[in-house]
Amino acid sequence: MTTDLELRFTTQAASLTASVRFEDLVVVVDDTALLLAANRLTTAAEISLAGAETGGALAYGLFSWGGALWLCVGSDHRDLVEADPVRARMLCQTPIGPEVWRLDEVIGHWDRLDVAGPHPRDLIGRAAGVGGGIAEGVLLLAGSAEAVPAGDGLVVRLADSVLGRELRHGYRVRVLSQPIDRFRKR
Repeated sequence: MTTDLELRFTTQAASLTASVRFEDLVVVVDDTALLLAANRLTTAAEISLAGAETGGALAYGLFSWGGALWLCVGSDHRDLVEADPVRARMLCQTPIGPEVWRLDEVIGHWDRLDVAGPHPRDLIGRAAGVGGGIAEGVLLLAGSAEAVPAGDGLVVRLADSVLGRELRHGYRVRVLSQPIDRFRKR
């Protein structure tokens, strides 16, 4: 299942808003790549969930568009009760910020960014294998084994002190008032 997101492509020289179609979402946690449906991606300021026991963790994402690799900030949001890592993530939406940067503008000072997770070269290698890259239509998210309870929502940010800018995305969590079980046939 695909999803189209409106993203703001920001470089040091210019800014452009365009729609990007994602066909796959790959969340990499440690050495494991989890393939999820791209329709879980959202730039919305609110996500709706069936249960209150969810959490997220700062994550960064990479994708290919227009011949370049782009960087976004997001949250590896998941159900904290579900033991299966794929199912836990599929039960929730995956929020990402609507602003993205060219990776080549920050890769030279990656170690000075305020970001957790593996270096992008390592992330791409873990997900794609030897000689791989990121195909257009795939968002590669540096996931986390740990998550913090979301409560009413979370704010994720990635600061670049070298270029004096920040990627930031805040989102609210709306817990649906009726449990799903109430609507199941008995």
